[in-house]
Amino acid sequence: MTSSTPALRVLPVASLLAAAALLALGHGLLGSVLALRALGAGEDAGAIGFFMSAHFVGLLLGAATCQSMIFRVGRIRMFAAFASLISAISVAHLLIEGVVAWAALRLAHGYAYAVIVVVVESWLNGHAVAQTRGRLLAIYGIVSMSALGAGQLLLNVAPPSEFSLLVLSSILISLSLLPVALAGPQREPAILAAGRLSLWRVWRKFPLEAAGALILGMVFSSLLALGPVYARDMDFSRGEIAIFMAAPLLASVVIQFPLGWLSDRMDRRYIILFSSLVAAMAAAMLTTEGSFWQRCALSLLLGGFFIPLYSLCLARANDKIGEQSLLATAGAIMMLYSLGSAPAPLVVGFFMRTHTPSALFASLAVLLLGLATIVIWQLIRHPYSPTRAEPFQVTPTPSSSTSPLLRTDPRSQRNAIANDNKKS
Repeated sequence: MTSSTPALRVLPVASLLAAAALLALGHGLLGSVLALRALGAGEDAGAIGFFMSAHFVGLLLGAATCQSMIFRVGRIRMFAAFASLISAISVAHLLIEGVVAWAALRLAHGYAYAVIVVVVESWLNGHAVAQTRGRLLAIYGIVSMSALGAGQLLLNVAPPSEFSLLVLSSILISLSLLPVALAGPQREPAILAAGRLSLWRVWRKFPLEAAGALILGMVFSSLLALGPVYARDMDFSRGEIAIFMAAPLLASVVIQFPLGWLSDRMDRRYIILFSSLVAAMAAAMLTTEGSFWQRCALSLLLGGFFIPLYSLCLARANDKIGEQSLLATAGAIMMLYSLGSAPAPLVVGFFMRTHTPSALFASLAVLLLGLATIVIWQLIRHPYSPTRAEPFQVTPTPSSSTSPLLRTDPRSQRNAIANDNKKS
């Protein structure tokens, strides 16, 4: 009997990855444009936090409820329908004004974006076999996060007060339809809904990982939603805001691989502790005076070390469970992340309104120090890590990628095993 590792075949899903990149470009641009347009219209951080929170509520609802629609309609038609909806929502901000109206649009946008990401990720999982899934999702994570960061740089194209950036966002999202529609006939992989674990059970079994997901959801959503507000209050130019917002996202693409490599060779909790402390230090230093480039360097450190923490927490949870529970656990961790994401911009925006813009990074520093404290408590109570370690893989954060519930199709795993047995 001979066995070999299957080759990773990216070409059959290259069109899907291109569609995901275009979608993330338009999505990343839209969030920052809306925050800056609201500031220009005289809204404060509290109001901006309110309608930005609606987006993350939509993400949570979409990821939790879209599976039955995908089963009935199919991936291609679901992608086309909801990409068209997002494109329309993007330009609808030009026609409808007001915080409440924008909150409704952001809620619908978040729901539709969640549906599309579930479609893309479940398709990727159906294409992959068990031995190549980690590498394929790592590529997808890099593509998504890089495009999300590049979307911030598109703020340089035109002033946010003009209609051009909203139209550009709509164009990019509409163009994401082309790679999927023109890719040619493809057999859609089967989709199986994952089993679920109660959040309370996950919290009791994985206290560090559950708390980490909740806290990281708060940090990531607050930074994405309110980072442009902070940058504008610091009198950054439009180009400087673009660089400042892109820096943490692009840094995470580079730094997460060394962190993952280290976490595969030692207790992951030490890497989580180190990353939390570095990110907390960077956030705390962003509350002090400094030049633009000093703040960008701190933004690099902040994003580079806190964004990979989601992958590290999920990898540690996987270390402690059996293969049959991987999917349900990932779904529960994602739900906790989303529960943290939804209210955080609203709460942090209120603090920014009642105190100073630096309250954003003061809040992030407190949250990250809270995570570090939980890690220290766990190290004292349980000094030894699990003996079994699943290899680290890049996992897109649910704010940019929302569907761990559909990330693994058990039938594709069983088919891969059956094929191996036939070959042998």
